[in-house]
Formats: sequence, structure tokens, C-alpha cells
Amino acid sequence: HFGAELTDETRQSLILGEKITQFLDQSYSLTLPADVEVVLFGLIWAGFLGDDPKLSVSQCRLNLASKYSHLGIQKLLSEVTKAEDLDGLIANVIKKRADLMKLCQQNQD
Repeated sequence: HFGAELTDETRQSLILGEKITQFLDQSYSLTLPADVEVVLFGLIWAGFLGDDPKLSVSQCRLNLASKYSHLGIQKLLSEVTKAEDLDGLIANVIKKRADLMKLCQQNQD
């Protein structure tokens, strides 16, 4: 069996690749603010999104997008995306993990 021959590191890389594919698989008619896209990618890259079957990448995307009109949410996402590089983004995502995951999990108000 092919999967049995894979190391844990390889399995994790494949899982991450699948999550990134889900991230990239969005409707051509869906336009999102850049901050939403960057934060969503950061959550995936940091490993915080995609493991819970009740919270898919697409569900988090929709929840973040639906709440983006609130100024407090815009400010939070803007703060998270203020980074010089990917490492800085991931550090910001880690710092704000609880707030970001709460936004991903909440239904639209």
C-alpha cells in the first residue's frame, strides 16, 4: 500500500498541499478582500485550519468574508497581515489564533 510507505513528514506535506488546493479552489465569481485571503492562507500554513471536519477551508473563508464589513474585523485582519515575510505572517497568525479561529467558526450574525 503506497500510503504505508510514507513518512509522517511526507504525509503532513501532502495534507498541507491538499489544504492549499482547497484554498485555491474558490468560485471565479467570489471576490474577497486581500486581508481575508492572506489570513486564510496563514491559518492553513500554520496548521490551524483543515483538520476539523466541521470547519472546512471554504467555511472559514465564507465566515471571514461575511464579517469583514465590521471595522473591528478589518482592523484585526489588517494587523495580522502587516508582516515583512511569511515567517512574520505566521507569527502574527499564531498570536491572534484564538480570535481568528473564533471568527472562522462563528456563523454569520
